[in-house]
Order: sequence, then C-alpha cells, then structure tokens
Amino acid sequence: MIVYKINQFINMKFCFLLLLISHTSFMLTGQSIDSAEYSMNFLIKDVKVFTNNQLIANQDVLVKEGSIVEIRKGIEDNIPRINGTGKTLIPGLTNAHVHAWIPYHLVNALQFGVYTLIDLHSLNEISNQLKALNLKDGYANLYAAGYAATVSGGHGTQFGFQVPVIGKGNNCYQFIDQQVAAGLDHIKIIYEPARATLQLTQIDSLIQRAHHYKKKVIVHISNAKEALDVARLGADGLAHIWRDRPMTTAERIEFSELETFVIPTLTVLEKGLAYKKEKKMANKGMRMAEILEEVKLLHDLGVTLLAGTDPPNFELDYGRSLHRELALLKAAGLSTVEVLRTTTSNIEKALNYHSFSIEKGAKANFILLQGDIEKDVSISKLIASKWVEGTVMNNPE
Repeated sequence: MIVYKINQFINMKFCFLLLLISHTSFMLTGQSIDSAEYSMNFLIKDVKVFTNNQLIANQDVLVKEGSIVEIRKGIEDNIPRINGTGKTLIPGLTNAHVHAWIPYHLVNALQFGVYTLIDLHSLNEISNQLKALNLKDGYANLYAAGYAATVSGGHGTQFGFQVPVIGKGNNCYQFIDQQVAAGLDHIKIIYEPARATLQLTQIDSLIQRAHHYKKKVIVHISNAKEALDVARLGADGLAHIWRDRPMTTAERIEFSELETFVIPTLTVLEKGLAYKKEKKMANKGMRMAEILEEVKLLHDLGVTLLAGTDPPNFELDYGRSLHRELALLKAAGLSTVEVLRTTTSNIEKALNYHSFSIEKGAKANFILLQGDIEKDVSISKLIASKWVEGTVMNNPE
C-alpha cells in the first residue's frame, strides 16, 4: 500500500512537472545568449577550458552541428561568436550521491550544471522511470542503485516506503539477482552498526554476487573500522567518509592500497554538524576541520574521490549543493584541477560511467562560467550559459 501511494504520487507529480516545464523558462545569469543564434553552430573565443582532466588557457572552441570540431588558439570561422575572455568552459558535472524521487530532482540538477546524478537508494520502479527521461528534454542523466541492501529496521527502512530486506536466511544472492534483473546500474549496501544492520558475512556475499555480474558496489558507512572492514571485502566505493575518528597512518595506508573510492559528502556532513550545534547536541565524532584533513590525507595517498552531496537530506538540492561540495574539497587542500576531476573524470575512473568532456569529436555538453575557476573554485555556480548537445539552455538566477 505504501509503495502504491508513492507511485501514485510520483505519477501525478510527473504529469504536473511536464506541464510546468513546457511553459516555463528560466532567467539567464550574466551574459544573455540568444538560443537560436548560439545553438549548434558557434565559436567560443579565448576561453579557459577544463577538458575533464586538465585546464588549458586561451583556447577557441568551435562547435558545428552540436559537436566540438576543433579546440586550439586562433580559430576563425564565419559563425556566431561568444567572447570567452575571463571565463571558463567546463564539461557537464556529476553529483555522485543523491536520492532521486521525482522528475523535478533531475530538472533541478541540470539547472545548475549537473548533467548526471548517481542515485544511491530509491525504489526500483521509480529509478527506472527517471532513467528513461532525456537530457535534451531538460532532465539530468541518472544512474541508479534502486533499493539498497539492508535489514529489517536498518538504515534505509525509515523513509515511509517498503523495501526488500536481507533476512537471517541470507538471501543475499536473491537480492542481487533481483536488482540486476530490474536493470539497475550498481549496488548500494548499508552497513550501519548504530542500528540493526547487515553482518560482514552477508556483505561479503552481496559483494561477491554483484561482482559476478560486474556491478560496482558502494557501501554506506559511518566509522573508520567499518570502512576498512568493507574495503577488505572488496567494496568498490564508500558512501560518506568516516566521521568517528581519523584512521591511523597504518589503517589509512592499507585503505589506500585496497583501491576503494570515497564519496566524502562533505556538504551533508557540514549541515549535520551545524544542526547538532544549533540543537546543542554533543558531537562525539570529528570536527569539520578534522574531516577535511582526513580527505586530504586520503587524496595524498592516491584514493579516488568523487563529489556527491546526498540530497534531499537537510533539504539539500540536487544541483546547487554540488558547488558547495567543490568548494569544501578545495578547502580540504585539493588543487582546482583535482577538485574538478572529482565531478568529471574520476566518475568514469571509479564507476565506468560516462563523464562529459571537452575534446574534439565530443558533443557540446558544457558550461560557460562567469570567471576564472583557477582563481576561485566557487565561481562554478556562476553559470553564464550551458549547452546540451550543442543547444543552449537557459539558466536559473
């Protein structure tokens, strides 16, 4: 009954949003670019380009029929020009940790330059409905886990909808088989000993079965010991950085050698700590400065980091919140290029999912920023214009 009501709500919301989106345009921020003139065939002059791996200054980017045909200095062509002086061109970004429930979540992401979302716990049916939506129609791409693997009364069961649970009979293979048959993209496992949770033997079975199908496994953790335990079992990635204590040097080195990626979700952790402070609740874990230091130490050891924010927790949105995440990764001590990789090329490296790039032959899926991102990462949110397959799209204020 609960699942039916949620699906009924989603369908009504979906119809409403289709009508809303078809009759709504968003205000451009900064330079106004006419969509008819600056779509499909245009030239951006003298712009700093982040390819998805490196920053290159003073480039011209030529787009024809919606694809990038040339990137270099000194391009001349008799087509509409955009002045890129003092601006930065970056590929469409990815938010690597979200919970998407309705089409608007995908709309909100794309409004703020987030072209791809990676969902880490929803309903299978809803995830597949959202995955069918199209980037060209104004929705971010979605890769989804559907249901997360958890137990009765465990984390992930408290959100008002029914989810399948792993029982004492160890139906781990059955759960993975179900998710694969449903067409989900990766597997999410919840390991949260603060409440009812899976046993490590069950997590081991889940990981091995998922890897049998060549599915990546991302495990929710809270503590350092749990992180190391699941990494030893072969978890591909972690949802959240541990926050109870810093790892010891030996633990951190071992963790880095296991090649498990981490989605730190600094934005939601920052919100959580602020909430505790507001409510005068004791913080028994690391302070924000210590969490940022732990992120930098992991990065220095070669651990792959992905940028994700975990909306809608603490009322975070799906697009704007990613820009705060990038600012926090910069505050942790990553370089600008390293920060931008967490939301572009590191996605492909860690998950084998497509990440957009600015290179010859690629579709023009990119964002023009008002400023030099090398000087200030926070300008990632100052979108002058953005394009989807060469078509310029209006932006929110």
